[in-house]
Amino acid sequence: MVRHPDYIAAAFLLGVGALFYYLSFDLQASRSISTFSARFFPQLASVCIFLCGLGVLYQAWRADAKAMPFLFNRSNFLVAAFFQIYFLTFELVDFRISSWALILASMFVLGCRSWLQLILTPSVSALFVYYIFTKGFEVVLPSWI
Repeated sequence: MVRHPDYIAAAFLLGVGALFYYLSFDLQASRSISTFSARFFPQLASVCIFLCGLGVLYQAWRADAKAMPFLFNRSNFLVAAFFQIYFLTFELVDFRISSWALILASMFVLGCRSWLQLILTPSVSALFVYYIFTKGFEVVLPSWI
């Protein structure tokens, strides 16, 4: 049996993508909205996570066998917890703030220590995605302002 650590990462991404897609159906969708519903962005993000899982699975299938590392380290657990909090509080927190916090916390936990990157990347990413979805796709995202 060929073993490779990316099989576990792929299974995790596939599971998270499927779970978050399923959970997105709990978001209330109004029939009177002429643009994308509140479910659109969470479902799109879930599908992207699932597709990333398929990509990682394909790479693992093509790679040489390796010893399996310890799966549950602190960084993996914290990033998974951040995503879970992000998706469960999506309707309650301003999109720009929650996306900024998710990106910043994930970058820090995964080892980024460049202050310039920690300041610019989350801010620019959250604002860019917010602008694309609100202006480009005309999606109504949770916002306080």
